[in-house]
Parts: sequence; structure tokens; C-alpha cells
Amino acid sequence: MFRAVFDTCVLFKPLLCDTLLSVAEEGLYQPLWSVDILTELRRNLLAYGIAEAAVERRIGHMMDHFPAPRSTDTKNLFLR
Repeated sequence: MFRAVFDTCVLFKPLLCDTLLSVAEEGLYQPLWSVDILTELRRNLLAYGIAEAAVERRIGHMMDHFPAPRSTDTKNLFLR
């Protein structure tokens, strides 16, 4: 199985994010993101006007469905 690093620009748009994560659920690849990417996603969603509870629920679901260890350094995701 190969891995794909998802940056904030991919995770921000709900339809694109849901589609890519649905494909990942089928086992075609493993999605990866760093703590920094999730922090940026959270900040951008809140700035866009999404309610904090909805943002936390969305990120929580992502982490629950793909519980692989997350790097604190985005560069390390490419070295695995």
C-alpha cells in the first residue's frame, strides 16, 4: 500500500476531502498528515466561518478513521 500526504489545500474542501478519504477507506492508500497540517486546517476552517464544534468533529473523525501515528514534522512524512 502506498502513502499520500494530504496538505491543507486538499483537506479544506469537504467534497474533495471526503472523496479522497472514502477511497483511502477502501484500502487503496494510506492518507498522512502532520500535526502542523491539522493545525493549519483547523485555523483556516475557523477563519472561513465554520463552527468550532464542527471543525473539531471533522478533524476528530479523520483521526479516528486513520489512526496511524502522525508526525509533528511534515518533512518526516515523506521519509517513511
